[in-house]
Amino acid sequence: MKFIDCNFNRDDDYLYLGKVIKTSENYLALDWVYAGLSFSFKGSGVIFYFDEYDDALPTYIKVYIDNNREEKHSIYLKSNIVVIDSLDDKDHVIDLMRICEGENPLLLKGFSIMGSDPKMLPKRERKYPRLFFIGDSITAGFGVNGNKEHMEYHTYEEDATSSYAYYTKVLLDSEIEASAHSGRGIVLNYINDTGRPLMKDMFVHSTDNIRTPYDYKDYEPSIVIINAGTNDISSNVNKDDLEAGVLELLKTIRSKFNNAPILFLYGVCTNKYADVIEKAVNTFSKDDKRASFLLVDTVDSLNEEKGSYNHPGIETSKRVSKILANEIKKILEIKV
Repeated sequence: MKFIDCNFNRDDDYLYLGKVIKTSENYLALDWVYAGLSFSFKGSGVIFYFDEYDDALPTYIKVYIDNNREEKHSIYLKSNIVVIDSLDDKDHVIDLMRICEGENPLLLKGFSIMGSDPKMLPKRERKYPRLFFIGDSITAGFGVNGNKEHMEYHTYEEDATSSYAYYTKVLLDSEIEASAHSGRGIVLNYINDTGRPLMKDMFVHSTDNIRTPYDYKDYEPSIVIINAGTNDISSNVNKDDLEAGVLELLKTIRSKFNNAPILFLYGVCTNKYADVIEKAVNTFSKDDKRASFLLVDTVDSLNEEKGSYNHPGIETSKRVSKILANEIKKILEIKV
């Protein structure tokens, strides 16, 4: 058995997934859900080395092997090494991504590949379409695997790969990337939390902790999907403020992504002020024909099973993903 140590000095070896930044130590900071990397190698296993993750709760990742096997792993304190082994000693494709939130970035220091003659191989091609989601807890998968009786946050109940966004990615066989964090609003965060960035600033920032602009240069998704407004409603937002906030969010997105269609998805948890949001999208689309609005039925109206803290469960995620995937096909003119 031989081992080869790998770091992130050569970007050509990797396909970075989502909003990933490099630290001064040349580690990968995975702050957002769906953030990670993809690479190809020849060998029989991989060992990932993370920095100590010091937070109140563990965080979780998923590793996809050859698109037919997946493993979920927790990272917490000194429990920070992930081993993927017992693979056939041949060519493999690995996709790794963070699947739940946390107060701190998850730092990937490097990895080792092992086998009889291990070596890195050319990375896979990026898939089409490239979906970029901007949202709150619904997009992050908050409580999606939880019990509706639970009214507190547990990272083991959160799984972004069980959200409507990831199921949409699966239906379209696409890439997924996001700026999504629980509690964020368009003009008002949940319970009027003023200590955290609003949606448009969250989108602009590199991470929640590094509030400098993220470098979106040469970064053009196929489509941007916004799912926001629920936290504003819970904080009793003013209609006029909400309308103005939606317009400002749309303008901010367009300032970073010049050509991508923008689809505002609404209604998963509430349809209150849907007319206000649709009006703002229609106003924006008078000058920008690439913006549209999609309203879906709420989880309560269909009496669907909920996850923890009154959040949508897997049943809702799958229903919404089918509607959204069909709408994206229409917008991008993807042939079925």
